[in-house]
Amino acid sequence: MIPARKSPAWRASCLAALAAAAFSPSLCARGFIRDDWYIIAENALLRGWRLLPRLLSMGYWEGALGAAAPVQEYRPVLMLSYFLNRALLGAAPWGFHLVNALFHAGVVAALYLALRRRLEEPAALGAAVLFAVLPVHVEAVSYLAGRSEILALLFLLLSWFELEKENSFWRGGLLWYVLALLTKEVAVVFPFFLAASDWVWRRGRDCRRVRLHGALWVATIAAVALRFVVLGRPFHGGFDYFEGAEALNRALSVARFWTLHYVLPMAAGVGLQADFSRPLIPDSGPGDLVAWACLLGWIALAVATVEGIRRRRPEALLGLIFFLPLLPTSHLVIRLDTIGAERFLYIPSISFCVAAAWALRRRLILAGLLAALYAGQSLARQPAWLSDRSYAEAALRGNPVSAGAWSALGVCLAREGRAAEAEEALRRAVSVNPRHPAAYFNLGLLYYKQGRLGEADRMVGAATNGNSGDADAWSLRGLLAERRGAAGEALKAYARALELRPWDAVAHFNLGRLALASGRRDLAATHFREYLALAPDAEDAARIRKLVEAPLNP
Repeated sequence: MIPARKSPAWRASCLAALAAAAFSPSLCARGFIRDDWYIIAENALLRGWRLLPRLLSMGYWEGALGAAAPVQEYRPVLMLSYFLNRALLGAAPWGFHLVNALFHAGVVAALYLALRRRLEEPAALGAAVLFAVLPVHVEAVSYLAGRSEILALLFLLLSWFELEKENSFWRGGLLWYVLALLTKEVAVVFPFFLAASDWVWRRGRDCRRVRLHGALWVATIAAVALRFVVLGRPFHGGFDYFEGAEALNRALSVARFWTLHYVLPMAAGVGLQADFSRPLIPDSGPGDLVAWACLLGWIALAVATVEGIRRRRPEALLGLIFFLPLLPTSHLVIRLDTIGAERFLYIPSISFCVAAAWALRRRLILAGLLAALYAGQSLARQPAWLSDRSYAEAALRGNPVSAGAWSALGVCLAREGRAAEAEEALRRAVSVNPRHPAAYFNLGLLYYKQGRLGEADRMVGAATNGNSGDADAWSLRGLLAERRGAAGEALKAYARALELRPWDAVAHFNLGRLALASGRRDLAATHFREYLALAPDAEDAARIRKLVEAPLNP
């Protein structure tokens, strides 16, 4: 009998502890960053059980930004995880980061247990160790919105682990797959991987496996149909990053990007970058010889992968694990609003970790040094993700032409009371990208707080004209109209904000104020009740509650 301390379960527990420790600095986060603000911190639908059905019956971005959200995705299991996270651990960032780190630890343990069925023990163990501390995973683990990658992979590994068992009760594996599908769209590639895995490892025909694969495809079709019902479309990636570009230019640009900004930084642990927004990376054209070399190299690798699978070579599955999850983000299948993101490498990096561990399986000292190097790089990189200020500054060091990062920095400076520097940063965002609505909105909000109403009006006008679906901009437009004495215009602006986002607490509050001022007490009470349900912890909640409970007086 194997001693308990050397059992697979004991090793999996140690690997999970290593993964959690490697990302423990994220628990010191001082705030939310980037999309975490919209998806988690300011998402009113996470704040009460009464709102849970609405949260689970709408798009991922729709809950945060409203019906006009440019990106259309459906991830109810992911949103349920955020909801329960807040309900059990509160709204502070540390609770969300703790769960992210624990999910990552679970992925590492599950990966080890799954790999040891197909690999020698040193290779399986080494691959899990490298995966636990890989620096390119910082974005997926330390960025709360990156939970979609972690949770989807955890469910897929549990599904694979269950479905690989001999005489398994495969309905359990099917359930894990469905949960992955409802966590992130990338899970849709799993049936292709499982089919290739069965082809390589299972030589004989098994009717039970045929039924299993049929069930996976039925579940996939059902998930796509559900997305149609909820979203009106299966998927929409927002504004096209390569708008107007030819297919060849897209392929060349992505091939070069994958090589120089994915593979090399992933392997070296340096040169990692959190913001790839335009115009940091120039598009490649037919005259770009480096891009052609990259594209031909990727094509050769893809052909070798397909041929290897045809010949039932297990190592070819590594190429499949890399290519399949990245295919939806290649801009050849679906148009996205970004050229890429490091969190997209969370699943594909399994291939690199397995290949590296296999190569070093008999060189334990070198493997240990590599793991220690990666762990140090991961720890050194995490402070940039601890607050919106540190993130914005780190993003700008790597991408000084990012309008989003300049706008985020401006918001941080304004929050710190450094109005002049905030204005300079926000104007820099506008100069970098004159079509960036968030920069106009943030400038308008800054001017409004300074009493510079004319300038605020111009900025908010630019924000609402360039992005008529921004509910926050319409609420600010209503406040400005009130300051000018245009109550009718203010009412229309607030109504527009509420039309875009019916669960907008600020719009309900402002409409309640206007209704109360005009003597429409019942209408005011209705909006104030919605406001209290959406923002129960607001500073003025007690005062508004008294107004609602007592006869309302103008």
